[in-house]
Amino acid sequence: MSANDEPYSTIFASLKHPIRRSILRMLSKKTMSFSEMLEVLGVSSSILTYHLENLGELAGKTGDGKYRLSSFGEAAMATMTKVEDIPATALQQSAETKPKKMNNRSIALALGTICIILIASLGVAMAYYTMTINSKDATISKLNATMANEINTIASLNANITNLTNERNQLQTWLDGNETLLSQTQANNTSLQNQNANLTSEMEFIINPTVASILFLNESLVLYNQTISQPADSYTDIPFLAWNAGYFSVNVTSSTTETTYVETIWSARGINYNNTITVGTNGTAVFPYVPEAPSTREILYLGAGPAAPPAWPPDITIRVGNINTVDNATETVTITYYF
Repeated sequence: MSANDEPYSTIFASLKHPIRRSILRMLSKKTMSFSEMLEVLGVSSSILTYHLENLGELAGKTGDGKYRLSSFGEAAMATMTKVEDIPATALQQSAETKPKKMNNRSIALALGTICIILIASLGVAMAYYTMTINSKDATISKLNATMANEINTIASLNANITNLTNERNQLQTWLDGNETLLSQTQANNTSLQNQNANLTSEMEFIINPTVASILFLNESLVLYNQTISQPADSYTDIPFLAWNAGYFSVNVTSSTTETTYVETIWSARGINYNNTITVGTNGTAVFPYVPEAPSTREILYLGAGPAAPPAWPPDITIRVGNINTVDNATETVTITYYF
């Protein structure tokens, strides 16, 4: 069967059974649900389902689940109506087996009936193929739009690939240059380490052990080791007198707050040094120290030991505090002087 014969076969197969013709008549008047058609036709649900399936494209469903005629079904209904409108006498005469006595009027009626069926079928076929062509055109338009979007996407990806390639080349050039610089730096570092080792060896032969110990900050003294309790957002100042250049190591342990900080304050040779380091619950802060040249006061203090006058201002103040907003703080503080 060719594609051109398919609409005719569908119509004639649908109109062949009286139940399917009854369904087309009912749906030509209004949309109906499955249960409504069962009640009118008085058949079982399986029989009704069978005939609805055989109607094919002649009937469809609405959004609320009811059945209606399609445009294809309306054309089939028009064909069926045209045939049913032919007078019954004309149909009787066409059915009689008396070809010799058939008059001109009967022949005209039969030919007219055939023409009506052919015209209606042609209209149905034209409607069917028009719908099919429109659907194909819409599909082609969507595919063209999708193809255009894909082409744009490919062009964008190609541009991104080009940019990434350029960036990779720039990074490779930068890495090549840095490798050369790194090699030079490593060579210089090795040379400086060798020079430092040589100078250290020479100094060990030149200077006496006591001076060497001070020069290399090998001497140390624990000046403070206590547990401090503080209110929220407060600090404790711990002053010291220091006589040699060196550094102070402040170790904080077992603090009850993450906001614990250490600050050192001193002035010498026109320099006001003030630095703060947050150590949290456990941590160590290290601060450098450079004193003034020894004065008479400091020499007397060194000679007097613990009996030094308390009125002298400290050389350095170490401050331990917290920035809590509510809770108090407790921490153990150990201060070691390296000189």
